[in-house]
Amino acid sequence: MKSFLIIILFSVLGMSELHAQYGSRYGRGYGNGNGYGNGYGRQRSSIPSAGPTHAEPEEVKPSDIVEERLPDYKAEFNLDAFKIEVLRNILEEYYTELIALQKDKTLDSESMRKSYEKAQKDLKSKLTGILSKEEVEQLVAMDFSPKAVKQRKKARENN
Repeated sequence: MKSFLIIILFSVLGMSELHAQYGSRYGRGYGNGNGYGNGYGRQRSSIPSAGPTHAEPEEVKPSDIVEERLPDYKAEFNLDAFKIEVLRNILEEYYTELIALQKDKTLDSESMRKSYEKAQKDLKSKLTGILSKEEVEQLVAMDFSPKAVKQRKKARENN
C-alpha cells in the first residue's frame, strides 16, 4: 500500500513536469504538445520586424511662432498697427536667428550660450525702439522666462 502511494505521488509529480515543459493538446508550455514550436516559448517569424521609427520633429517657422504670440502682445501693450508690424519683424528676425543657432551643430555649448545671450540683448535693444523699458522687461518676462517656456511646452503637448 505504501509503495502504491509513492508510485502515484511520483507519477503525478512527473506528469505535472511534463505538462509544464511540453504543454498539452491546448498549446500551453513550450510547444504544441510535441515540444517544438507554437507555444509560449521563443518563436521566429518570417516577417522582419521594423525597428522603432523616429519621426523627425516638424519644422517650426518663425512666422508661426510670432503669429501665435502676437495677439497676446497686442492686448497686453495696446499696440497700434504700425507697432505690431515692427514687433512682428523684430520677433521673426529673433526667432530665425534662434532656429539657426539650434541647427548649427558645430557650436560648442559655451559659444551657443553666448550667441543666445547676444541675440536676446539685440532683441531688447530693438524692442526699446517701440516699447518702454518696463514694457520690454514685461514682454521678456511674459515670453522668455523659464516659467513661460514651460507653460508653452505644456500647452503644445496638450494640443
